[in-house]
Amino acid sequence: MQVDVALVPAELPYCPEVSVGVVIDVLRASSTITTALSNGASLVATFAEVEEARGWGAEAEGRLLGGERGALPIEGFCFGNSPLEYTKERVTGRQIGITTTNGTRAVELTLRQARTVLMASLLNIQAIVDYCRGAKDILLVCAGTEGRFSLEDAYCAGMILDRLGEIKTTDSARLVQGIYGQHREREPQQVLMQTVHGGRLLQLGFAKDVEYCGKVDLCPVVPLWDRGERAFVAVSGQDGEK
Repeated sequence: MQVDVALVPAELPYCPEVSVGVVIDVLRASSTITTALSNGASLVATFAEVEEARGWGAEAEGRLLGGERGALPIEGFCFGNSPLEYTKERVTGRQIGITTTNGTRAVELTLRQARTVLMASLLNIQAIVDYCRGAKDILLVCAGTEGRFSLEDAYCAGMILDRLGEIKTTDSARLVQGIYGQHREREPQQVLMQTVHGGRLLQLGFAKDVEYCGKVDLCPVVPLWDRGERAFVAVSGQDGEK
């Protein structure tokens, strides 16, 4: 197995095509999508732009929209980008559309590079690892923050590599392994709170989100992009590449 890492989405055009692409946006798109599917949403469609999401929402009755710009909720949407909003009572059986500043744009770019696209967070990291074990090659895509490197995404990528075990890696993959190794003994919530984006979320009043996103293996589902539905659906880690 060969595992590569794009430290920011801008690197994607320079990465080889792979069988599995894994988008990582710990704070918060990956965590939100994972939570929504874990809590029973039938699918989560992602959009790079707000108006695309609005158009999708208007196409069928009962669709719900969520997301953020600048970490804050979008006017007229049912949800922001807080995973804690996507409760079973609100999302079970519903179709959700989400647009975010970083994560959903990274998804759009990753779809050009990978046959299979997943979303990973700390919440579902073991399910992602289990799904990926049979893959020939994997590209971990760190969504970053407004085009720049984000420590929390690299930390998550490093944890995935650590759990995958003995694999072939690239220089960028070795870098995130080192980042994870530096923080291995710390509580994940502490790591997230001391990142730049984590600090900004704390200032905006989203401390509970940061704490929640630092919980490891809370939601054992894999958000898998269904090209027919043009959305993520929930599968098990045992359904992975063979």
